Amino acid sequence: MKFAMTDYNEQFKTQWRKCRRHPKTPFDWSGRASTMHPEPFLENSYTRTFLEKVKLTDCRSVLDLGCGVGNLLIPLAMRLEQGWGVDYASGMLEVAKKNAEFYGARNIDWIEADWRDVAQVLPKADLVLASRSVDAEDMQAALTRLNELAKRRVCLTYRVGRCYLAESLLEAVGREVPPRPDHDLLMKILEQMGLKASLDFIHTEKTSLYESAEALRRRVEWTLGDLSADEAKRLDGFYEALPPEEDGTRRHEHAIVWAFIGWEVA
Repeated sequence: MKFAMTDYNEQFKTQWRKCRRHPKTPFDWSGRASTMHPEPFLENSYTRTFLEKVKLTDCRSVLDLGCGVGNLLIPLAMRLEQGWGVDYASGMLEVAKKNAEFYGARNIDWIEADWRDVAQVLPKADLVLASRSVDAEDMQAALTRLNELAKRRVCLTYRVGRCYLAESLLEAVGREVPPRPDHDLLMKILEQMGLKASLDFIHTEKTSLYESAEALRRRVEWTLGDLSADEAKRLDGFYEALPPEEDGTRRHEHAIVWAFIGWEVA
């Protein structure tokens, strides 16, 4: 008796549909661009750890898909001959270009596009990055695009946890959230595709400062959507319990874990 092979990509799609509630537009991300990585890049623990894990052996070019403000692309391009940054948010690219000019990275071309839709016309590079930007219902299709664009290797990161919001905030609000497809499922998809990927983790401690309860509420609603009156009241209580800074802001410290996944292109 033959047994059907488990289709992990279909499992991923099913779970993704259950949890995908508030997709973000290019306009949404452009509005957040000015707040992204305000400190020097290498002082950011995520950026620093990611760069430590990336292998540049035999690489002369890098393509960053969902490059944001260039926190990874700029340091890497300065060590290589050519870089390309792709992002669908014009506000992100505006900040990225200013950052590249500040750091003296003049070998980067910028492309405003959603890489998942236009991968066929993007340049190929030795190293392809998808840092915190692999969010697609059809994960196998997205991973296939990454693999086709890379000449030597691919590196991506994928959030570990049931959603993009800190667990402490989910508990404070008291809302049940369907979990996102986990990184283990992504690894199984890669295996079914015949790609032998390595798995590592980036552990960071994030400190978020909120000038008001309303500011914290906006952050939570960015992920969860509108809060009910009871949820907002619970969150206000959480805010009041946060330790205050000298300037009156409230400090929220929480851990974030990212799966760091990479593979060599045959």
